[in-house]
Amino acid sequence: RAQADAQASIAALATKEHTITELKTEAEMLNRKIKALTVEVASLKEAEHTLKESLEGERTTVKGLHSQLATQESASAKLIDELRREIRSLTSTILTHEQTFNKMRAEAALVQRQL
Repeated sequence: RAQADAQASIAALATKEHTITELKTEAEMLNRKIKALTVEVASLKEAEHTLKESLEGERTTVKGLHSQLATQESASAKLIDELRREIRSLTSTILTHEQTFNKMRAEAALVQRQL
């Protein structure tokens, strides 16, 4: 009876040892997966950081372009106003010359009639 109990205990220990070995193997596999996932997470975090930096650079570029556009729009508006003033001035000068020319032509016609 003692021998049977001993053999049963040995069999139970062998089963437990086998189960422990399987659990260790599974734990090692899970640890490898955890390490791989940790590396992947670190890689994703680095990619996220790079994308954030890139996005910030793009935002800065867009802000700069908006500022440049506003400056150019302002300069264009000033130039347009300046050109409009110049056109009004030239139109006035043309009208003045036209009036002077018409007076001179009338005077010439009068002088010609007198001759």
